[in-house]
Amino acid sequence: MNISKILFIYSIAFVNFITCIYNQDYNEILPNNDYDVIIIGAGASGCVMANVYANKGLKVLLLERGGPRPEHPTTLYTSGVPGVITDESVSEAITTSNGTLLNVANVIGGGTSINGGFYVQPSFNFMKKTIERSEAKFDEGVYNEAINIIQNSQLLSKDNKLDGNFPKYLFEYISQMPDFRNSNPNPSYTAVNNSVFVTVSEFHGNIRNSADIFLSHDNIQILPYSVVESISFNVTEDNHNPYSLKKKISADCIMGKMRSKKDGYLSVNSGKTHRTLYYNSGPKFRICIKKPNAFIMLAAGAVYSPAILMKSGIGPTNIMNKYGIQPMKILEQVGRNYHDHLQFGLFGILKNQNEPISIQKIYAYSNCTYYIPDPPTLQDELKLFHHHKQCSYTNIHYHHKYNNFTVNQQNFDSLFSPINFPLFGDNDLISHNPNINENSKCYSTILDEVSGGLWAPFAISQIIYRKGKQTNNPLLTYLAINMREKILDAVNKNSTVMLDTKFNVLLDPIQQCLSNGAATISFITQPKSRGYITLDKDGLPEIKSADFADQSDIEAAIVGMKNIIDIMTSDMIGNLFQEELDSCILPLRNMWNSFSLFSGIEASLINTVQMQRVIPAFIPPIPSIINDKTIFELVKESYSTIWHPTGTCALGSVVDGNFTVRGISNLKIGDASIFPEISDVSPLGSVLVMAAYVALKTSAN
Repeated sequence: MNISKILFIYSIAFVNFITCIYNQDYNEILPNNDYDVIIIGAGASGCVMANVYANKGLKVLLLERGGPRPEHPTTLYTSGVPGVITDESVSEAITTSNGTLLNVANVIGGGTSINGGFYVQPSFNFMKKTIERSEAKFDEGVYNEAINIIQNSQLLSKDNKLDGNFPKYLFEYISQMPDFRNSNPNPSYTAVNNSVFVTVSEFHGNIRNSADIFLSHDNIQILPYSVVESISFNVTEDNHNPYSLKKKISADCIMGKMRSKKDGYLSVNSGKTHRTLYYNSGPKFRICIKKPNAFIMLAAGAVYSPAILMKSGIGPTNIMNKYGIQPMKILEQVGRNYHDHLQFGLFGILKNQNEPISIQKIYAYSNCTYYIPDPPTLQDELKLFHHHKQCSYTNIHYHHKYNNFTVNQQNFDSLFSPINFPLFGDNDLISHNPNINENSKCYSTILDEVSGGLWAPFAISQIIYRKGKQTNNPLLTYLAINMREKILDAVNKNSTVMLDTKFNVLLDPIQQCLSNGAATISFITQPKSRGYITLDKDGLPEIKSADFADQSDIEAAIVGMKNIIDIMTSDMIGNLFQEELDSCILPLRNMWNSFSLFSGIEASLINTVQMQRVIPAFIPPIPSIINDKTIFELVKESYSTIWHPTGTCALGSVVDGNFTVRGISNLKIGDASIFPEISDVSPLGSVLVMAAYVALKTSAN
């Protein structure tokens, strides 16, 4: 189905729906049809469930706060995949309490429209363990049927050509590493033999996402730009006891407000926080359940599903008391158990000026990479690790060949300067001292790559937009902390409103200079730290994250970053990168001088940076001494969320074995919020398969 036809269908459906059922007197939208299932959220999971229900003969109404992709060109093409993350018209920015910028989709298709995700089939054991957390029996037959639905959906691409030197050499190097040696250059959709290599799904230049694949069905009616605020319940004196799960109440109606693309949004920045606020100028709506066996399915994601529950009176006691919400059911674990994969990596500029675009075409997974802590003495801290093909990778230490270099505790913390000598000594200086034993901890490890034109928007979104983070690169420090605020302040003085799209245009010269970049990235696969979702004063979800609160997450990050350093500083990979990023100076200066608006704004700093010529080869720069302390500092310099929020309405605590919210008879949840633990691989596959599994089970009931 071509894009124009999709847009036409969406437009006609939307206009007809509104004109037929809008009631001016009551400022409400009243449905003129009976639905078997009303799904809140047309994201990755909502689209899949709608399709399964429709194929089972059920009539589905799908509510989505965002609009169709054809109205947002950045979501349509491969070149926009990571860049669209920063397009706030379709990607809501939320800064967590730890200063990490999370983006939540605001468009039909959800995360599959704004992210360049890849599919890794969830393992049988992972899905079985997840379902059984609710004390329900895992249905292997339904699981296999769900797998087949996704595999046969045309959502997946098997074109995994390793174009470009960087991904080719990276694949070769990873395949030789002991922990990743079971590599296969062909795409695999199961984590077999430890390593998985998959790719973004592309068809004729357009990304085929879950909406394109799953929503073309006569039994599915879509209501875009419908912002759900709360759910009302059928409550009587006999069934209303907020503290009793035995006395069940039933969902009655969904309340919300309409918005349109014309309403726009406000990008709010204050210090270290960044938040997107969407205007809703349309009418209020109320959509009620009419059929006796009909139900509401929440699929708004791990951030908004718990927020909707809380505003509806389902959640922790402190939230109900703080905001004066009448409690329907007190469920203390709503919003709890928040966690996400945290990603980190090293970025550089390739010498080859014609590197083709590549993203996530290499995705390597290791079940176990051992963590060996630093020796306790200061002298031993000068020993560095190094990967050597004939030795155990995580267990090699050797003395730096500059053995006359000394350090004391006082100046140790200052050793974050650009490298001006080889990071590792010669191979003949390696001394092998095995100390891996049965008590050693091992962590699953992920490695993937981004290169070519896609790197620029990715780097800008992850580095420049993360204003609260200090980097060791003076230029990027300046950009990250001051540039956005300086521009917005200057515009404000001229009484001009500048949307983020215009701000991105101003960054075009930087995008050009960084467009030949590449990165190796890793993320914490099984985070143990847990935060929670609460509500702010405006009723919007607020994320209280707890990044690295658990010691095991720190150790896992150290293991992952050591893998990255080993790869990026190897002869095979390191020789692909430029030694300095001087090419970024001139375009930035030209941009600065091109707008009279910027005259006199800190221009001298650019000159200073150019004279010092201390731009390191990698962002962030690798420290001169490699140990647990410096490695973790490097992780903190470069880490960000990877947009995989999970666990806030977990099976077992909030949702029962029928995927129903405890104490509510006809309100279910089927998105990423129900996973008690995040998948140790990219969770897209787990979310898609779980959505199909949930829909198959609930349609049968």
